[in-house]
Amino acid sequence: MGDMEDDVRRWLRRAGTEDPDARRWLLHVDEARHSWGVLPPCPDPGDDTWRVLWSAGLLGHEQFRPSWDNQQDGAISVAVSGNLAVTGGDSGVLRVWDLRTARLLREIRIGYERLNAVAIAGTLALVSDHVWRVLAWDVTGAGGPRALDGHKVGEARALAVVGAGSRSLALAACGSDLRVRDVRTGKALHGVLFRGHAGRINAVATIGLRGRAMAVTCGDDGTVQMCDPRTGERHGDPLTGHDGPVLGVATARLGGRPVAVSCGQDGTLRIWDLLTGEQYGRTVAVRAASVATAVLDGRPVAVTGGARTRVWDLRTGRERGRPLGEAGAGVAASGHTAVTCGSDGVARLWDLRTRRSTPLVAASRVGAVALGDFGGWPVVVHAYEEARWLSVADLGDGGRHGHEGGRWTRDPAGGDERRSRGQRRDYDIPGRIDALATATVGGRCVLLVASGGDGLVRRWDLESGERDGEPLAVHTGVVHAIATAGPIAVIGGEDGVVGIWDLRTGSSRALPTPAAVNAIAVTGRTVLTGGAGEVTHLWDLRTGEPRGSLPTGQVHAIAAEGDRVLVGGAGLTLWNLRGDRLPGDRRGDRLTRSPRDDRLPGLRGRPGPSGGRSGGRSGGRSASAVSLGGHPDGVTAVAVRGHRAVSSGWDRTLRTWDLRTGEQTGPPAHFPWPVSALAWHPGGRLVAGFSWEVVVLDETGRRSYGETSVPYGRAH
Repeated sequence: MGDMEDDVRRWLRRAGTEDPDARRWLLHVDEARHSWGVLPPCPDPGDDTWRVLWSAGLLGHEQFRPSWDNQQDGAISVAVSGNLAVTGGDSGVLRVWDLRTARLLREIRIGYERLNAVAIAGTLALVSDHVWRVLAWDVTGAGGPRALDGHKVGEARALAVVGAGSRSLALAACGSDLRVRDVRTGKALHGVLFRGHAGRINAVATIGLRGRAMAVTCGDDGTVQMCDPRTGERHGDPLTGHDGPVLGVATARLGGRPVAVSCGQDGTLRIWDLLTGEQYGRTVAVRAASVATAVLDGRPVAVTGGARTRVWDLRTGRERGRPLGEAGAGVAASGHTAVTCGSDGVARLWDLRTRRSTPLVAASRVGAVALGDFGGWPVVVHAYEEARWLSVADLGDGGRHGHEGGRWTRDPAGGDERRSRGQRRDYDIPGRIDALATATVGGRCVLLVASGGDGLVRRWDLESGERDGEPLAVHTGVVHAIATAGPIAVIGGEDGVVGIWDLRTGSSRALPTPAAVNAIAVTGRTVLTGGAGEVTHLWDLRTGEPRGSLPTGQVHAIAAEGDRVLVGGAGLTLWNLRGDRLPGDRRGDRLTRSPRDDRLPGLRGRPGPSGGRSGGRSGGRSASAVSLGGHPDGVTAVAVRGHRAVSSGWDRTLRTWDLRTGEQTGPPAHFPWPVSALAWHPGGRLVAGFSWEVVVLDETGRRSYGETSVPYGRAH
């Protein structure tokens, strides 16, 4: 038990919690992984809704993992304010860190593309997403980021926040423009737009000058410039001296005087006196792509990121000690600490006094799980986002099925009713696995896999391992979601296209939507698709005709059964497509008309508790909705079975809901990382994927499967 508890303590330290409930849950998970076969019920499940039956993954096998497990969504942008840092990932996740403990405080998915620019001032974070919006997020409050002004501002390469009296202003460097938005209202300042650069702006910093907050910018035209963000007027002449584009700029006070520090493509670091416009001190020769300023032993220093992270004394222009050991593609600093985004995608926290670093560790994820039929027996298929293999395991006892030499393999022990644990085998998947599903075609279970970002969905016969026809090709980019209903597959991706395929005949139809599709659900003849847009669309599964829309906001996960639809995004919402009054809905039955959606007929809504609509149109009928709450930082996955539903969020909990009452049942189950994928078997078992781990759960009080598996679809 000692080794197991050591593993769990390590998980808890990484997850940043020592909560007794979390400790107890993780002990069950670890015990399940180290056991052989099905576990007996937890000795004292208490009030828990779920018990762990078996667990399999790589969390307990360090030798099979990368050195640090945040490389799948590597940090590419960083900003620091006081004891907080925010990092933007190359797969659309925004994270908040406590620099005193190197602990991950919160994370939220903004999209599925690179977050090239972030900023933070106090607890206000700014981020630029892949659809050219600037979003603001109070990192201590509930909910997610909100778009400023709701309009595209262009690709923002740099962001900053500046105080202007009682207002906070967001500064976004978009091309050669510095655009200004009021953070509270989200509106652009009338007539304020700085266009002083002849080329692209690469970085923006702020500083107080004679009692006024000023913005300092640098660009491809080789200049450093200063402007008043409230008026858009340039202050003083451009600062020239670099021979080529200026890549980074930061500000500091040197002997009480405001200065700017710039690094250029010409391999120099320069210091500028912002009162006189003259260069201060000597030019420093260094190849750097970014620069930040800090204070070390009471002296202002510059931290440059490039081939190596280096520290420079601003007074003397000399390097302080040897280069720090990691490359810093992006760098931010505050006090005596700095945060770098290495070329390997790993963010590191540096103590500039001791010159020691601490990796800021986030989690890789099980990218997808699906349930299938392997020779009449239920199996779990799961894939890791970062790896290139699939794993197939018996739902009942965790017996593993690998794939080798073009065929799936299994190792029966005592006949087909009992299989021992095999070994996971690599399976040649072209690139990272993005989406996964199973379908039933002519009595066979077909596996559908989207990988490599090429827009193709490849299919295999699950039991034989043979390719099953040609790849499904509708999309032009990454496929994010696949849902199936018998032999029909519905596929959505980054290009906003929804493809409906009949796997028996190979026929398909493409349905365009205005935004990336992140989640799909099928219930009866209705298909629901949601994603980066503000609306979830409803379609007829057979004809492809639109059936209405729901004003859900951005969606990360959808699950549906009958007329009930559970939607997860910044919050968790339960919809009834027939418009029946839902439990907990006390807002009344009256609907007020809202502007018509030009893409789909009949969108209606009424104000919800936070200002959003809580009604919509579905097939000519009004739908109703109620917010369930539960996950303050956003929802990552949902699943529905009958009147029961489960949801998981960035808060690392799994919550269970009774859809008849709208109430949460039992305490939440705690996980060391956010649960990224859920699948619920009709027989009652729940599969949850998190980080490098997959666990199979069963509701407490249910009769056990026993020592053998149960054939697919059989009630028990």
